[in-house]
Amino acid sequence: MHNQHYTMRTTVASQKGFSIIELMVAIAIFSIGILAVLTMQVSAISSNGGSRKISDALVTAEDQLENFMTLPYASAELDPALNPHQIDALGYSMVWNVTMEDLNGDGADDAKRVLLSVNHQGDVTKSATVTYLIPEP
Repeated sequence: MHNQHYTMRTTVASQKGFSIIELMVAIAIFSIGILAVLTMQVSAISSNGGSRKISDALVTAEDQLENFMTLPYASAELDPALNPHQIDALGYSMVWNVTMEDLNGDGADDAKRVLLSVNHQGDVTKSATVTYLIPEP
């Protein structure tokens, strides 16, 4: 009888499969990996949103620069005496300053330099700044 008991023990000990502890450790390691991937995904989505705001600010700045190109040289929107100029539109705040420039060094101002900053109204860290030089006609 004692010999039969020993045989049963070796049969039970040699069974193939995973114990509950091994499964729990495997699930814990898998969960940590999945949480790391999810964290990276959330970070990527946030970065993409910020990049979109900056791209939109640049497009808005380009649109405003194209508007400046159509204005007469003496336009009030290009008058340095009225600095700073500001427009709030489409969720963005556009501020520009105009300065007179001497391009050829003869002492007479013959161009206007426009420094345009476009800021996202909800997040001022998402902005674009461009400079445009308008020669006197």
